[in-house]
Amino acid sequence: HRIQYELFAKILAVFIIVAGLGYYRMKELRKINRKLEALSEQLRQDVERREQAEKALRESEERYRTLIETALEGIVVVEDGKFVFANPKALTISGYGERELLGMAFPRLVLPEDHDLAISNYQNRMAGKEADQRYQLRLVHKSGALVWVELSAAQISWNGVPATLTFITDITRRKEVEEKIKYMAQHDSLTGLPNRALFSDRLARSLALAKREGRRMAVMFVDLDRFKPVNDEYGHDVGDLLLKAVAGRLSGLLRKSDTAARIGGDEFILLLTSIEKQSDVQIVAAKIRQAMREPFRVADHELHIRASIGVAIFPDDGETEIELCKHSDKNMYLDKNRARGL
Repeated sequence: HRIQYELFAKILAVFIIVAGLGYYRMKELRKINRKLEALSEQLRQDVERREQAEKALRESEERYRTLIETALEGIVVVEDGKFVFANPKALTISGYGERELLGMAFPRLVLPEDHDLAISNYQNRMAGKEADQRYQLRLVHKSGALVWVELSAAQISWNGVPATLTFITDITRRKEVEEKIKYMAQHDSLTGLPNRALFSDRLARSLALAKREGRRMAVMFVDLDRFKPVNDEYGHDVGDLLLKAVAGRLSGLLRKSDTAARIGGDEFILLLTSIEKQSDVQIVAAKIRQAMREPFRVADHELHIRASIGVAIFPDDGETEIELCKHSDKNMYLDKNRARGL
């Protein structure tokens, strides 16, 4: 057969073209595959990063949740004047359950006397004005008991809405200790009566008020007679019980506005914050003398004592604390000498 070179050339050309196209297509497919592999790797890395970020976020949320739930301070969020979040410690401090507290207006939890302080700080903070960063007030526990707390707060955004984040520390125990220390510093440890320091403070206040209002007041110095023989015969324990009994009788003879104080040993001093005339003081002095003459039944002993009394009246006998105390002390010794017949 005669070879048809023209047809063969055409077939070869077509084959070459098809092979070239195939090769080019394969190269393109390889490029696409490489791009797909790169994209796949990038997608895998993105997924891993996202999973790691989500895990870190969950761990972070878990840590913060643990911190908030185990915090020794109460943590609350107040939005539009109402509680919208409270941690377990805040619920313990208030005595309310979560469903009871959330949605409650925060002033309802505050003692009425402290409302102005709490509301003004909240309003100023929400308005961006200066507010107390740390302050104390009293809350009313669900049981009705008062709880002293110390608050610190800051303005935040809660779900896109302005709110306040407040930390609450229960300081009730600390307040009790402070009050106990203050009481001990101002009262006689044996009789429970005010001591010299507290008496001096009340006298200064009473003098200032008497001067401003133009009224009279009196200071009475009371010293027990025959007390030393009781101590010597029956001992200091009986003597201490007698002093407690004397303090009780003195306090029972005075008005609530007056003060009976023990200033040492068997010496007492009284403050009558308001009197009309001098005879009013003499009536009180006579009642004290009579009360001290009546027998004291102490530790199965019947004890007999008396009292010497010195009186100083403002403004007749002095206008200062020192003048009044000196005058009443001087008059007490005069009364004691008269009783002795000197």
